[in-house]
Amino acid sequence: MEKKPLRHILVGGFWFSGSSAVTDFISEFRNVFVPDPEISFITFPDGIIDLGHKLTSDWSPSRADYAIKRFYRMARYLSRDSIKYIRPGGKLHKNLTGRFMEFTREYLESLYLSSFRGRWGTCLSDLTPLKYTSYRLRRKARVNPGFKIHLTEPLKEEEFINITRKYLDKIFLDSLENSSERKAEDIDIIGADFGSLWIPADPLLKYFENPLVVIVERDPRDIFVKISGKRDSKISASQYCCMHRALRRGIEELGGRENVEIIKFEELVEDYDRVSESLMRTLGLSVSDHTEKGRYFNPGESRKNIGTWKNYKNIKDIELIEKELL
Repeated sequence: MEKKPLRHILVGGFWFSGSSAVTDFISEFRNVFVPDPEISFITFPDGIIDLGHKLTSDWSPSRADYAIKRFYRMARYLSRDSIKYIRPGGKLHKNLTGRFMEFTREYLESLYLSSFRGRWGTCLSDLTPLKYTSYRLRRKARVNPGFKIHLTEPLKEEEFINITRKYLDKIFLDSLENSSERKAEDIDIIGADFGSLWIPADPLLKYFENPLVVIVERDPRDIFVKISGKRDSKISASQYCCMHRALRRGIEELGGRENVEIIKFEELVEDYDRVSESLMRTLGLSVSDHTEKGRYFNPGESRKNIGTWKNYKNIKDIELIEKELL
Protein backbone atom coordinates (compact mmCIF):
# COMPACT_ATOMS: atom_id res chain seq x y z
CA MET A 1 0.00 0.00 0.00
CA GLU A 2 1.27 3.43 -0.93
CA LYS A 3 2.16 5.59 2.06
CA LYS A 4 -0.08 8.63 2.60
CA PRO A 5 1.47 12.07 2.02
CA LEU A 6 2.95 13.59 5.14
CA ARG A 7 0.88 16.17 6.99
CA HIS A 8 2.37 19.26 8.61
CA ILE A 9 1.72 20.87 11.98
CA LEU A 10 3.06 24.42 12.15
CA VAL A 11 3.56 25.93 15.60
CA GLY A 12 4.24 29.58 16.39
CA GLY A 13 3.22 32.48 18.54
CA PHE A 14 4.48 35.69 20.08
CA TRP A 15 8.01 36.42 21.17
CA PHE A 16 8.79 33.96 24.03
CA SER A 17 5.17 32.85 24.21
CA GLY A 18 5.99 29.18 24.77
CA SER A 19 5.52 27.58 21.36
CA SER A 20 8.09 24.93 22.30
CA ALA A 21 5.60 23.57 24.85
CA VAL A 22 3.40 22.48 21.94
CA THR A 23 6.24 21.03 19.86
CA ASP A 24 7.38 19.14 22.96
CA PHE A 25 3.84 17.82 23.42
CA ILE A 26 3.36 16.60 19.84
CA SER A 27 6.88 15.08 19.87
CA GLU A 28 5.52 12.54 22.36
CA PHE A 29 3.39 10.92 19.63
CA ARG A 30 5.03 8.00 17.84
CA ASN A 31 3.75 9.08 14.41
CA VAL A 32 5.04 12.68 14.69
CA PHE A 33 8.52 13.95 13.90
CA VAL A 34 9.60 17.44 14.96
CA PRO A 35 13.06 18.65 13.86
CA ASP A 36 14.98 20.21 16.71
CA PRO A 37 15.64 23.78 15.49
CA GLU A 38 13.16 26.53 14.75
CA ILE A 39 12.46 26.70 11.01
CA SER A 40 13.44 30.34 10.66
CA PHE A 41 14.71 30.49 7.08
CA ILE A 42 11.18 30.92 5.72
CA THR A 43 10.12 33.92 7.79
CA PHE A 44 13.49 35.58 8.50
CA PRO A 45 14.37 38.78 6.59
CA ASP A 46 15.83 37.63 3.24
CA GLY A 47 14.10 34.27 3.77
CA ILE A 48 11.79 32.34 1.48
CA ILE A 49 8.88 34.76 1.82
CA ASP A 50 11.05 37.73 0.78
CA LEU A 51 12.64 35.67 -1.99
CA GLY A 52 9.21 34.76 -3.33
CA HIS A 53 8.14 38.39 -3.54
CA LYS A 54 11.23 39.38 -5.53
CA LEU A 55 10.86 36.51 -7.98
CA THR A 56 7.12 36.90 -8.56
CA SER A 57 5.04 40.02 -7.86
CA ASP A 58 7.98 42.37 -7.16
CA TRP A 59 10.34 41.08 -9.87
CA SER A 60 13.03 43.04 -11.62
CA PRO A 61 16.36 41.67 -12.90
CA SER A 62 18.37 43.34 -10.15
CA ARG A 63 15.91 42.74 -7.29
CA ALA A 64 15.64 39.04 -8.13
CA ASP A 65 19.42 38.66 -8.33
CA TYR A 66 19.90 40.49 -5.04
CA ALA A 67 17.23 38.34 -3.33
CA ILE A 68 18.91 35.11 -4.46
CA LYS A 69 22.25 36.29 -3.11
CA ARG A 70 20.74 37.44 0.18
CA PHE A 71 18.90 34.16 0.69
CA TYR A 72 22.07 32.19 0.04
CA ARG A 73 24.01 34.34 2.52
CA MET A 74 21.32 33.92 5.18
CA ALA A 75 21.19 30.14 4.59
CA ARG A 76 24.97 29.87 4.88
CA TYR A 77 24.86 31.80 8.17
CA LEU A 78 22.09 29.57 9.55
CA SER A 79 23.86 26.40 8.44
CA ARG A 80 27.35 26.97 9.80
CA ASP A 81 28.85 26.50 13.25
CA SER A 82 29.27 29.51 15.47
CA ILE A 83 32.76 30.39 16.68
CA LYS A 84 32.89 32.27 19.96
CA TYR A 85 33.92 35.93 19.53
CA ILE A 86 34.54 35.31 15.79
CA ARG A 87 31.25 34.62 14.00
CA PRO A 88 27.66 33.55 14.72
CA GLY A 89 25.98 30.55 13.18
CA GLY A 90 22.76 28.53 13.31
CA LYS A 91 24.15 24.97 13.11
CA LEU A 92 21.35 23.75 10.84
CA HIS A 93 23.83 21.39 9.17
CA LYS A 94 23.95 19.55 12.51
CA ASN A 95 20.49 20.13 14.00
CA LEU A 96 18.34 19.85 10.86
CA THR A 97 20.17 18.13 7.99
CA GLY A 98 23.78 17.83 6.96
CA ARG A 99 22.65 18.40 3.38
CA PHE A 100 21.00 21.76 4.08
CA MET A 101 23.37 23.79 1.89
CA GLU A 102 23.35 21.14 -0.85
CA PHE A 103 19.55 21.33 -1.03
CA THR A 104 19.69 25.12 -0.85
CA ARG A 105 22.07 25.39 -3.80
CA GLU A 106 19.88 23.04 -5.85
CA TYR A 107 16.82 25.10 -4.91
CA LEU A 108 18.35 28.40 -5.94
CA GLU A 109 19.73 26.96 -9.17
CA SER A 110 16.18 25.95 -10.10
CA LEU A 111 15.06 29.57 -9.73
CA TYR A 112 17.42 31.26 -12.21
CA LEU A 113 18.20 30.61 -15.88
CA SER A 114 21.97 31.17 -15.95
CA SER A 115 24.62 33.49 -14.53
CA PHE A 116 27.19 35.92 -15.90
CA ARG A 117 29.71 38.49 -14.67
CA GLY A 118 28.57 42.07 -14.34
CA ARG A 119 27.51 44.75 -11.90
CA TRP A 120 24.25 46.37 -10.81
CA GLY A 121 24.31 49.71 -9.06
CA THR A 122 23.61 47.93 -5.75
CA CYS A 123 26.41 45.38 -6.01
CA LEU A 124 28.83 47.60 -4.10
CA SER A 125 26.46 48.39 -1.23
CA ASP A 126 27.31 45.33 0.89
CA LEU A 127 31.09 45.45 0.43
CA THR A 128 33.28 46.08 3.45
CA PRO A 129 36.02 48.72 3.00
CA LEU A 130 38.58 45.92 2.53
CA LYS A 131 36.49 44.14 -0.11
CA TYR A 132 35.76 47.41 -1.89
CA THR A 133 39.50 48.16 -2.03
CA SER A 134 40.09 44.70 -3.48
CA TYR A 135 37.37 45.30 -6.06
CA ARG A 136 38.91 48.62 -7.14
CA LEU A 137 42.37 47.09 -7.48
CA ARG A 138 41.08 44.16 -9.54
CA ARG A 139 39.07 46.53 -11.71
CA LYS A 140 42.12 48.71 -12.33
CA ALA A 141 44.17 45.63 -13.24
CA ARG A 142 41.32 44.37 -15.45
CA VAL A 143 41.24 41.05 -13.56
CA ASN A 144 37.57 40.15 -14.08
CA PRO A 145 36.30 42.43 -11.32
CA GLY A 146 32.59 41.89 -12.00
CA PHE A 147 30.07 40.20 -9.76
CA LYS A 148 28.14 37.00 -10.35
CA ILE A 149 24.74 38.02 -11.71
CA HIS A 150 21.80 35.59 -11.73
CA LEU A 151 19.68 35.85 -14.86
CA THR A 152 16.01 35.34 -14.02
CA GLU A 153 12.56 35.83 -15.42
CA PRO A 154 9.41 36.50 -13.38
CA LEU A 155 7.81 33.36 -12.00
CA LYS A 156 4.13 32.73 -11.41
CA GLU A 157 3.41 32.49 -7.71
CA GLU A 158 2.11 28.94 -8.07
CA GLU A 159 5.34 27.91 -9.80
CA PHE A 160 7.47 29.38 -7.01
CA ILE A 161 5.31 27.72 -4.34
CA ASN A 162 5.65 24.28 -5.98
CA ILE A 163 9.45 24.59 -6.29
CA THR A 164 9.69 25.73 -2.68
CA ARG A 165 7.51 22.91 -1.37
CA LYS A 166 9.82 20.37 -3.00
CA TYR A 167 12.81 22.09 -1.36
CA LEU A 168 11.19 21.98 2.08
CA ASP A 169 10.14 18.35 1.60
CA LYS A 170 13.73 17.38 0.84
CA ILE A 171 14.95 19.08 4.02
CA PHE A 172 12.31 17.56 6.32
CA LEU A 173 12.55 14.07 4.84
CA ASP A 174 16.34 14.00 5.04
CA SER A 175 16.16 15.20 8.64
CA LEU A 176 13.65 12.43 9.39
CA GLU A 177 15.66 9.71 7.66
CA ASN A 178 18.73 10.62 9.70
CA SER A 179 16.89 10.87 13.02
CA SER A 180 17.97 8.56 15.82
CA GLU A 181 14.63 9.09 17.62
CA ARG A 182 12.14 8.09 14.91
CA LYS A 183 11.79 5.57 12.08
CA ALA A 184 10.69 7.14 8.82
CA GLU A 185 8.11 4.41 8.12
CA ASP A 186 6.28 5.21 11.39
CA ILE A 187 5.84 8.92 10.64
CA ASP A 188 2.88 10.54 8.91
CA ILE A 189 3.08 13.99 10.53
CA ILE A 190 5.97 16.47 10.56
CA GLY A 191 5.84 19.31 13.05
CA ALA A 192 7.76 22.56 12.75
CA ASP A 193 8.37 25.31 15.29
CA PHE A 194 8.46 28.76 13.71
CA GLY A 195 8.96 30.54 17.02
CA SER A 196 7.54 34.02 16.65
CA LEU A 197 5.16 34.66 13.78
CA TRP A 198 6.51 38.09 12.93
CA ILE A 199 4.27 38.34 9.89
CA PRO A 200 0.65 37.56 9.11
CA ALA A 201 0.72 33.79 8.83
CA ASP A 202 -0.86 33.44 5.36
CA PRO A 203 2.43 34.02 3.45
CA LEU A 204 3.94 31.18 5.48
CA LEU A 205 1.09 28.68 5.23
CA LYS A 206 1.01 28.57 1.43
CA TYR A 207 4.32 26.72 1.35
CA PHE A 208 2.69 23.67 2.97
CA GLU A 209 -0.10 21.43 1.73
CA ASN A 210 -3.16 21.87 3.99
CA PRO A 211 -1.16 22.54 7.18
CA LEU A 212 -2.57 22.43 10.68
CA VAL A 213 -1.60 25.43 12.78
CA VAL A 214 -1.17 25.95 16.51
CA ILE A 215 -0.60 29.47 17.82
CA VAL A 216 0.47 29.91 21.42
CA GLU A 217 -0.44 33.00 23.42
CA ARG A 218 0.98 33.86 26.82
CA ASP A 219 0.51 36.45 29.55
CA PRO A 220 2.20 39.53 28.03
CA ARG A 221 3.52 40.51 31.46
CA ASP A 222 5.56 37.30 31.61
CA ILE A 223 6.76 37.78 28.04
CA PHE A 224 7.94 41.31 28.84
CA VAL A 225 9.81 40.11 31.93
CA LYS A 226 11.45 37.36 29.86
CA ILE A 227 12.59 39.84 27.22
CA SER A 228 13.80 42.32 29.82
CA GLY A 229 15.99 39.64 31.37
CA LYS A 230 17.99 39.16 28.16
CA ARG A 231 21.43 40.77 28.23
CA ASP A 232 21.11 42.14 24.70
CA SER A 233 17.56 43.48 25.10
CA LYS A 234 16.51 46.93 26.23
CA ILE A 235 12.88 47.71 25.53
CA SER A 236 10.45 49.92 27.39
CA ALA A 237 7.03 48.71 28.45
CA SER A 238 5.34 51.10 26.01
CA GLN A 239 7.51 49.86 23.13
CA TYR A 240 6.71 46.28 24.06
CA CYS A 241 2.96 47.02 24.10
CA CYS A 242 3.22 48.49 20.61
CA MET A 243 5.06 45.44 19.28
CA HIS A 244 2.72 42.98 20.99
CA ARG A 245 -0.38 44.65 19.55
CA ALA A 246 1.10 44.49 16.05
CA LEU A 247 1.83 40.78 16.42
CA ARG A 248 -1.59 40.11 17.88
CA ARG A 249 -3.34 41.75 14.90
CA GLY A 250 -1.59 39.42 12.47
CA ILE A 251 -2.35 36.33 14.54
CA GLU A 252 -5.98 37.17 15.26
CA GLU A 253 -6.66 37.11 11.51
CA LEU A 254 -6.34 33.33 11.70
CA GLY A 255 -8.92 32.93 14.45
CA GLY A 256 -11.96 30.85 13.54
CA ARG A 257 -10.32 28.78 10.82
CA GLU A 258 -10.89 25.04 11.02
CA ASN A 259 -7.21 24.21 10.68
CA VAL A 260 -6.07 26.67 13.37
CA GLU A 261 -5.98 26.22 17.13
CA ILE A 262 -5.09 29.22 19.28
CA ILE A 263 -4.23 28.24 22.84
CA LYS A 264 -2.92 29.95 25.94
CA PHE A 265 0.34 28.67 27.39
CA GLU A 266 -1.05 28.98 30.93
CA GLU A 267 -4.11 26.87 30.10
CA LEU A 268 -2.02 24.13 28.50
CA VAL A 269 0.02 23.95 31.70
CA GLU A 270 -2.70 24.35 34.33
CA ASP A 271 -5.58 22.59 32.52
CA TYR A 272 -3.50 20.03 30.66
CA ASP A 273 -6.15 17.34 30.16
CA ARG A 274 -8.77 19.62 28.60
CA VAL A 275 -6.40 21.61 26.39
CA SER A 276 -4.39 18.61 25.24
CA GLU A 277 -7.62 16.80 24.25
CA SER A 278 -8.70 19.86 22.24
CA LEU A 279 -5.29 19.98 20.56
CA MET A 280 -5.46 16.31 19.68
CA ARG A 281 -8.90 16.73 18.07
CA THR A 282 -7.76 19.71 15.97
CA LEU A 283 -4.49 18.06 14.93
CA GLY A 284 -5.92 14.59 14.31
CA LEU A 285 -3.72 12.96 16.93
CA SER A 286 -4.69 9.69 18.58
CA VAL A 287 -4.42 8.76 22.25
CA SER A 288 -3.06 5.37 21.18
CA ASP A 289 -0.12 7.11 19.48
CA HIS A 290 0.73 9.14 22.60
CA THR A 291 3.32 6.59 23.63
CA GLU A 292 5.82 8.91 25.32
CA LYS A 293 3.49 11.04 27.42
CA GLY A 294 5.44 13.30 29.75
CA ARG A 295 8.82 12.62 28.17
CA TYR A 296 9.23 16.07 26.63
CA PHE A 297 6.46 18.25 28.03
CA ASN A 298 6.16 18.41 31.82
CA PRO A 299 3.36 20.72 33.01
CA GLY A 300 4.86 20.76 36.51
CA GLU A 301 8.14 22.16 35.24
CA SER A 302 6.46 24.61 32.88
CA ARG A 303 4.35 25.96 35.73
CA LYS A 304 7.49 27.67 37.05
CA ASN A 305 7.32 30.01 34.02
CA ILE A 306 3.86 31.32 34.91
CA GLY A 307 3.51 34.52 36.93
CA THR A 308 7.16 35.50 36.80
CA TRP A 309 6.00 39.12 36.46
CA LYS A 310 5.07 39.11 40.15
CA ASN A 311 8.77 39.31 41.03
CA TYR A 312 9.49 42.16 38.60
CA LYS A 313 10.67 45.27 40.40
CA ASN A 314 9.17 48.04 38.24
CA ILE A 315 5.45 47.79 39.02
CA LYS A 316 4.67 50.74 36.72
CA ASP A 317 5.77 48.71 33.71
CA ILE A 318 3.45 45.88 34.73
CA GLU A 319 0.56 48.27 35.29
CA LEU A 320 1.04 49.79 31.84
CA ILE A 321 1.00 46.35 30.19
CA GLU A 322 -2.13 45.43 32.14
CA LYS A 323 -3.83 48.62 30.98
CA GLU A 324 -2.79 48.30 27.33
CA LEU A 325 -2.92 44.56 26.68
CA LEU A 326 -5.11 42.80 29.24
